[in-house]
Parts: sequence; structure tokens; C-alpha cells
Amino acid sequence: MAKIELQLMGRATLARDGIPQHLEPRAMAVLIRLTRDLGQPVRLETLITEVIRTVARRPGSASTRDEKLYLYRCVSQIRKALDPQRGKDTELLTKDHGRNSGYQLNLSADAIDATRFERLILDSYSLGQLHAMGQLRSALDLWTGRPLVDVVDFGWAGQWVAHLEELRDLARSRLIEHYQVAELYGEALDLAASIVRENPDDREARALLASLAGRGTATGLNRRYPTGIANTEITVRVGDLLAQDDAHLVIGFGDTFETDTVDNLIVSRSSLNGQLVHGLYAGAHEALDKEIAAALANVPSILESRTDKPSGNLRRYPVGTVATLNQANRHIFALAYSRIGNDNRASSSLDDLGKALSSLWPAVEYFGQRRPIALGVLGSGLARIDDQEHPALIELIVSSFLQYQAQARTAEELRIIVQPRDADRLSPGAVETAVLRAIEAHARTRAD
Repeated sequence: MAKIELQLMGRATLARDGIPQHLEPRAMAVLIRLTRDLGQPVRLETLITEVIRTVARRPGSASTRDEKLYLYRCVSQIRKALDPQRGKDTELLTKDHGRNSGYQLNLSADAIDATRFERLILDSYSLGQLHAMGQLRSALDLWTGRPLVDVVDFGWAGQWVAHLEELRDLARSRLIEHYQVAELYGEALDLAASIVRENPDDREARALLASLAGRGTATGLNRRYPTGIANTEITVRVGDLLAQDDAHLVIGFGDTFETDTVDNLIVSRSSLNGQLVHGLYAGAHEALDKEIAAALANVPSILESRTDKPSGNLRRYPVGTVATLNQANRHIFALAYSRIGNDNRASSSLDDLGKALSSLWPAVEYFGQRRPIALGVLGSGLARIDDQEHPALIELIVSSFLQYQAQARTAEELRIIVQPRDADRLSPGAVETAVLRAIEAHARTRAD
């Protein structure tokens, strides 16, 4: 039996043995409506009224011959996509010939991401803490976009969407509770921060985030450092970079500025770049691509061939290229500090990072109006630099900033954000030593 996968989170897709199956929008709407009553017959009149006629925006009570014919064509298209060998005789979509004639979808519940999502969450209640956490994470990983967007204007879809969103809120709340009990405060903070990004006006979510961030203070990582330069300080903080609403942001990229998170093949959704795409661009990586291209319109580049680089962006820019992206209340400085191979793997070095930082500060000075600038520990992610640990990378970032800051005022605060998942394994003493060593070295240089 072929493996069928019906994805209803985000834009609906149907795949058979991993191969996408094309369905016209009206046929997909019929399939989604059948999914709502999975394993139960849905009357022909119901399908016509709630799908065919709704799409056509045509009033009326009695089904016309044309409407029935159109429904039959939709059903035929669905059957062919589900089971091309058997077609009308498939057992996956059957005809109910009873008094209330209709159709019944007979897919496994686990073949549909929305129903699998619901099962994972509800089943987690009967599991121990460790297994419940794994199950809740698996459920939340299925949420790749707002569900049922293809039928969002259909009256019958609203209640279903609300139910799925309520389940998601419940799953996130329970997972944060499990994380706290297990003293996994970094994971809890990451999840709480994602909730705040989606709902910035949710006071309860913000209060939870603040409470969890306080755990970072207890580790000794949250600290401000005077630099000896007037109106300039260094801050190290545990938290979510994208949630630094009062600061401009620096986001590290490779030299091809990859943004595509589809199937996590080029950019992982869990990476900072993936969070940028989904947190600030609602998953529309094409919109981010256009902004980056516009920002770099006058920057020299080379064009790879699709033969050499089978996937991802083809235009390659020099390491140190900065694309300044304008948001309503801040800038995002997209900084190319690593090199993307034709297999889309990132690599970098301390020299590359130093060169990139030297290019970053003039852009920050020009656009930043001396507001705080926040960035993560560049070089500690997938483009890991020469196996350097966080303290060494932090020291390089601080040293580079202070060197430029002494010549031209870039920002009143350099804020280095440590990801919560890294905080528990970092030595506060090692981080403090790295920052102070950079500050002291700069002070000696100025004295000389």
C-alpha cells in the first residue's frame, strides 16, 4: 500500500510515496472537508453546499446538475491522486449508496498532520514526563503554519481551526511546565519566547517569558560591563535575539544568504535564520529574499550555475557583505560571515568572522543612530568556527566592537544574546573573563 501524507498545516498538500499530487483548489477543498469527518460518510448535498457552492459564491438550496457533475470531477481527481491504479475502485475514498448518498474518506488518522497533531497531544496525558515531553515536541513540530489556510473562508473550517489552535496553546503550556519540572529552563525560555514573538501583546506570555529569563540571571550570565568609553557598555544576556525590541539586530548569514526553510533542507526552521523567516516574515522567505536582493543591488557578486549548486540561492557575495533590512522600529543587519558550499553546508573561520565584523560596524554607525545593537554569538551555530567555544567568540566580537567604537560612535550598547539552550552549559566565569579581557586589552591599546 502506498504511503499517503495529507498536510493541512500551512498550505495544504497531498503526497503519495513522497511525490506531491496536484489537486485543483476546489478538489483540495472537497478533500479537506472529507477529512473533517474522517471515516464517516459526508452527504453529497453537504459537499455541494459547503464546498462547491461556497467556492462559486452561489446561493440556492437545491443542487443543480452542473454542481453534481463538478463534485464528481473533484472526487475523481482525488481518487486518482490517492490511488491511481484503482481509481474509482479505491477503498481510500468510497461512495455511500444509502438513502443519504455521499462519500467517505478512509485514510489512516496518522496520514494527516492535523489529526496526528491532535492524537499526539491528547495521548501525552497518559504518559510519564519524559515521554510526554517527546510527544508534545513531536506534535508542535507538525505546526508548520496556520492550519487550513486553503479553506479559511469556509464557515465549517473556523471551528476546526480554533480547536487546533487551542490544542497548540495547551501543548505549549504543558511542555513549558514539563521543562520547568525537569529544570530545562533554556528549552522553556526558547518556547516562551516563540509565543511572545507571535503574540507580542499577550501580557501573560510576556510575564512568563520574564520569569523564565530570570533563571538566566541566576546563572550569572546576565551582566552589564562598563567599557571605559563614554556612553558605551557591553551586555551579555540570556534570551531570544528576535525579542530584543529596543535594539537593532545582527543576524549571521552565509555568503549566498539562504532563507528557504522548506523541509529543513537548506535552512533549519529551528536555526536563528529559520526563526527570522517564520517569526518576522510569517514563513514567506521569498519576501525576505526580495528585501535582501534590494539591499544588495549595488554590491558586486558572482552567479553560480544550477548545475554546480543544485539547490538554494545562486548569487554569491563577498564575506563581510551587510544587507540592511528596514523594519518599522528597527533595522536588521544581515551579515555574511560564512561561506556556503554547493552542498549548502556552511563553513567559516576566525579570519572570516573578524573581516565580517569589521564591515558590520560602519553599517551600524551609518544606519543605527547609536541605538543598542544586539547579536548572538556569531560562529557558534552551524557555521561553527574552528571548534571555538562561546567565550573565545564573545571576546573576538567585543574586541572588534571596541576597536571601531573608539574611532566612531556606533552604539551605546553592544548586547550579546546567549541562546537559552546554551546557557546551562556555559561557565559564567569564563564568559566574564572573556569580556573583561577584551575590555582590558582595548584599554591598554588606547593607553599606548
